Amino acid sequence: MAPPEGFRTGDEVEVSSDEDGFRGAYFEGRVVRSMPKLRRYTVDYDAIVDDADESRRLRETVDARHVRPRPPRCLPGVGRGVALHQPVDAFHNDAWWVGVVSAVPTGRQRRYHICFPASREEMEFGADELRAHLECVDGEWVLPKSLHVRPCVLHVPIVKFDQLDEVEAFYENGWWPGVITKINAKSWYTVKSIHWDMEREFCHTMLRLRYDLVDGRWTQKPQNMVMMDIGRGKTVEVSSDEEGFLGAWFTATILESMGKNKFLVQYHNLKTDDETQLLTETVHALHIRPTPPEIPVDGEFRNLEEVDASHNDGWWVGVISEVLDGRRYMVYFRPWKEEMEFGHADLRLHQDWINGRWVRASTKLL
Repeated sequence: MAPPEGFRTGDEVEVSSDEDGFRGAYFEGRVVRSMPKLRRYTVDYDAIVDDADESRRLRETVDARHVRPRPPRCLPGVGRGVALHQPVDAFHNDAWWVGVVSAVPTGRQRRYHICFPASREEMEFGADELRAHLECVDGEWVLPKSLHVRPCVLHVPIVKFDQLDEVEAFYENGWWPGVITKINAKSWYTVKSIHWDMEREFCHTMLRLRYDLVDGRWTQKPQNMVMMDIGRGKTVEVSSDEEGFLGAWFTATILESMGKNKFLVQYHNLKTDDETQLLTETVHALHIRPTPPEIPVDGEFRNLEEVDASHNDGWWVGVISEVLDGRRYMVYFRPWKEEMEFGHADLRLHQDWINGRWVRASTKLL
């Protein structure tokens, strides 16, 4: 991307980095020395100071492949505003980062929401902190074709992936489609992709389920779903539509199938009205789910973490509203707008059973 004769002393440039946490970012600077035979440049950064002397700009020698001319500075969509899903560069932490407009200002707002696909983050920026994202084609800066732009994929936290799941793996600063071929120890997975000449291993946090953008909506690719085993003798959890029990799950055992997706279950803790025996009941499969896998908690639950609390013979979803001493917590229940105190052993991390798999709940606001 450098001019044929290379950069000269005093040229304004932008510098990229291969360091973790900085991939994809461009830092503004000026060339102070050119070393064409070594294909390297010494640059002074505009916005980064030297740790040893904060009155001086940081000076660094970098490979020529990391240096490019500065693209023309112009506001994205001049004359018609910034369009939703338009690619832009946002100035953050002393560098330009490529993102996609996920929301435009309304009313008196003057802030744009920008989604960063690589980090799955969304942040707000003013118009003066944005510029059009341009690509250099045959030495000319051009706007990227909309064909290559899409909104950020909604991140759904998955407790675990399964063999043959279609996923996207974060590799070399981008998301690559592939298939899980092997489940390894300590939440590592082997992934095969037509874009690689060999299978590669990824940790859990570097994978996400694959989605396709269809008619403006994200549609999940068909997965190797974990089918629910609700055969005789299986321990499950059962919900109810009765008033006062909405949102609760009760542990039960499958006694037998009654046909038409209905099952006779016996509850572990609920008893008949005369308190003489465990309650049995016929329930529809829609109200049955497997028992969730145990997720170890490192230390204590955190404030605003979504949990299930053991109360009145069932599990009730709530939010940690206060962390107390002695591994005790205040839990807020939205349906009742009430708080109750629980010990650590009476809580578990909340999970949802969605499309045949357990999905980890994220931190919630009260």
